[in-house]
Amino acid sequence: MFAMLLFYHFFTLMFGMAIAAISGNAQQAALVVPIFLAIFAGFSGTVVPYSQITAFWRYWLYYLNPWNYMLLVPV
Repeated sequence: MFAMLLFYHFFTLMFGMAIAAISGNAQQAALVVPIFLAIFAGFSGTVVPYSQITAFWRYWLYYLNPWNYMLLVPV
């Protein structure tokens, strides 16, 4: 569980830095990063169950999403 927590924090930090590097300025990055994190939260299987996610998103984004593994790991 500790390794998954470290992986999750590493991923979100690096993802935010990548978006900030691509963005033109800090304000634009501050607006774009939460949108992507909301997409990850929406397709993690907790907000919308796996059976109700459309097929296009279910077969690649669901398994690519680190929130899926962080939130659904049994404690």
